[in-house]
Amino acid sequence: MRPALLALALTLVACDDDNTGPVPAAPEDYPFAYATNSCGPTDGPATRLYLSAEVSDSLPLVAPRVEVLVYRSAADLQGEEFSWSGYSEEGWAGRCAGDAPCEEASSVAVEFRRNAADTVLTGEVRVRFPDGSTVSGGFDATWRRTTYLCG
Repeated sequence: MRPALLALALTLVACDDDNTGPVPAAPEDYPFAYATNSCGPTDGPATRLYLSAEVSDSLPLVAPRVEVLVYRSAADLQGEEFSWSGYSEEGWAGRCAGDAPCEEASSVAVEFRRNAADTVLTGEVRVRFPDGSTVSGGFDATWRRTTYLCG
């Protein structure tokens, strides 16, 4: 009976690894999340995730925030994971306070779980900064429709 229980336990763990499990709580200092289409550095499509300290009805945000920009179209994100340190061809992230320049992250890991038809982008993020501080947690980012002409 023990091998059967072990097989069941391994199956349950494997099933939870399909990006559909519950999303962790939002980062304590950034409980609100928004997503929008954007452009990457070579004018290709990108997706910008905002983790915000305050509720916002419009973009760009001025409130204290963490921004994660992934150089991929939103249509290509569901079920994908990205991570990088320093300069990357995958994306960029930073912590921004109001209108001041953003402090660039030293490392980023982001997992996208669901992308529900331009209504919500769901996942988990961990951003580390040069001072050693981190912002990590889940997000249910509300889509903010914006028009970008890339390229």
